[in-house]
Amino acid sequence: MFLTNGLEVLLISDPETDKAACAVDVGVGSWRDPSGFEGLAHLLEHMLFLGSKKYPDESGYRQWLGDHGGDSNAYTDSEHTNYYFSVEWSALPGALDRFAQFFVAPTLDGGMVGREMRAVHSEH
Repeated sequence: MFLTNGLEVLLISDPETDKAACAVDVGVGSWRDPSGFEGLAHLLEHMLFLGSKKYPDESGYRQWLGDHGGDSNAYTDSEHTNYYFSVEWSALPGALDRFAQFFVAPTLDGGMVGREMRAVHSEH
């Protein structure tokens, strides 16, 4: 199914489960990094999880998910970056709101870039 903005959505429902999950796959990965800025897509992957205008606390998302039986992660591939989470099904609306804000209004705090660059480098 496609939304009016062109995003493709796949919805799977299983009323027997106690967990809900969501993933967003962005069709941009490391092969799209500009010359001289290798690792930029991976850095952005890290930066998006560090707060948004609506939820500015850099650890608030992970803490909120943890308090509701969930977790999250992401990965950057050559052609895609994938962000995902799971949570108790009853907490899905709150998790979706927090997750969506990373793509709507991320803080991208410049003060965190150095730390996240070191984290990206340590993964390689």
